[in-house]
Amino acid sequence: MEPHRKTVKVIEDDPDMLYMLDKALNNAGYAVIKCEMGADIVSGGLVTPDLYVLDKNLPIIDGIALCKFLKIHNETKSIPIIMISGYPVERTAKEVGVSEFISKPFELSRFLDAVHKCIN
Repeated sequence: MEPHRKTVKVIEDDPDMLYMLDKALNNAGYAVIKCEMGADIVSGGLVTPDLYVLDKNLPIIDGIALCKFLKIHNETKSIPIIMISGYPVERTAKEVGVSEFISKPFELSRFLDAVHKCIN
């Protein structure tokens, strides 16, 4: 029997970045749920993965607002969040509950280290 794979929900609107993160996470043994818009999470019901990865710059609902949304709901408030961004918003991200902040551009090894730190 295969052991439970930890699930990572990645919300990223850049298709190339989403593909890269999906590939890296799958290769590292994680199950991945992909989403291109934070609004899909707000309107589509709360899925409870082991970790959320949010881009800061998302259409309609940005990563900061999405993090706030996730942190006020009992189903998702204890799930760690990694935010990735090319903008200098680390302090704001930490204030709204982000566990790890990664500045773009970044090395995949740095990203995978943060994932491992958050959910293993």
